Amino acid sequence: MQQFQPDKKRSKAPPAPTPAAPTTAAGSSAGGYDAQRAAQSPDQADGSYDSQRDALRPGVTSVGGVTLDVAPDGPTHEPSRKKKKKKRNRRRRKRRAAAKKRAAAKRRAEAKKRREQQLRNNPQPTPQPAPQPAPTIEPTPEPEPEPEPVVKPDPKPEPKPEPEPEPVVPLDPMMDPDVNPDPTNEYAPEATYAEFSGTIAVKGEGDAHAIDANDVKQGSIGNCYFVAQLAAMAMHKPDEIADLINDNGNGTYTVSLWLKDKKQPWRRTKTDIVVSSQFPTKGGGKAAYAKPGDKGSDGPELWVMLIEKAFAKYTGNYEETRGKKTKDGDVFAMMTGKTSGYKKLATLSDDALLRMLTAAVTEGNPISFGAHSTRSLDEEGQKAAKEAGVVLNHAYAMQGVDAKKRTISLYNPWGVRHLTDMDVGLIKRFYSNVKIGA
Repeated sequence: MQQFQPDKKRSKAPPAPTPAAPTTAAGSSAGGYDAQRAAQSPDQADGSYDSQRDALRPGVTSVGGVTLDVAPDGPTHEPSRKKKKKKRNRRRRKRRAAAKKRAAAKRRAEAKKRREQQLRNNPQPTPQPAPQPAPTIEPTPEPEPEPEPVVKPDPKPEPKPEPEPEPVVPLDPMMDPDVNPDPTNEYAPEATYAEFSGTIAVKGEGDAHAIDANDVKQGSIGNCYFVAQLAAMAMHKPDEIADLINDNGNGTYTVSLWLKDKKQPWRRTKTDIVVSSQFPTKGGGKAAYAKPGDKGSDGPELWVMLIEKAFAKYTGNYEETRGKKTKDGDVFAMMTGKTSGYKKLATLSDDALLRMLTAAVTEGNPISFGAHSTRSLDEEGQKAAKEAGVVLNHAYAMQGVDAKKRTISLYNPWGVRHLTDMDVGLIKRFYSNVKIGA
């Protein structure tokens, strides 16, 4: 902003006093700079900036046509002399620093020039290699005679220690084919083992598959629940039974069953059991329990006997496989690993039972029925069951169901006395439960 500068020529001799100029409506002097100067007191008429500033009235904003720097609430500001001085000092310092840099660069250039001049005037002498002494020729020594080799006798070989025999690890009884379960039973107290050479399965006359329900024939032991479920599995899932048995080629067979864990009985573990082709016999060498099936070129089929023996080996004896003593009556789960469904017939209506059985057959699930015990029926009921051909306290495999005719056909695991097209009302009267495999 432009600052007010006093007139240096006029400041030497104050002008003659003039009459005061009339004041305008705005309150400022009409005479401008001369009027203000005349209004000053004699001791202020020295023409300095301070004297001019003090002479201004609050309303005066210009002198001699020059606008003054006036603060909103007071007189004009004094120009900053300190700032100008600082600027001059900064410029002076910059000039000095630049002059020092130029002088230092000049000194370095002169020193470099002096070093180069000294090198040209006094060159360094080239170092000469030191003289080498003449080599001394030594006389060649005569070769010394080689000593005669001393022949040492061959050392006697040290005897090698005999290897220690490996410890004999006892074979798991379940994997040892020579371990057989106890064959005796109350119906065969003198049963002994005999060889039955044959094959796993043979497709006989009337069989739909090599593994067929016709191959199942119960022996002299009360495990009808076991063989009845085997027959039902053979009707619907023969391939799964075939996968359970492997011929080892040396007269032994490996049977794989999903058995209950002894520590956690709610879980099942697939267990391999190795059995031989020896089976309990009685009365002249006939099979005491499950019978051989159809005969082929390699002998009779043994799949029912092999599964029954594997389960007896797991329990320890054949007696433990009886229905009254067994700890695992879900043979369907034993062969598939999946828990079966169990229903009491008294809780189902005739129509509900027919619908359930039809759905199970459609899905290919095996089904078995359990008949009432003799104690659960009165004398009249026992007589009616006998007349209908029903064996009480016995298990059957279901062969088929006809929802329209409202009939059910059952297979007797004895191999005889099957029940065909039995009315659903009679089924509910003489049978207590139904089991459906997964």
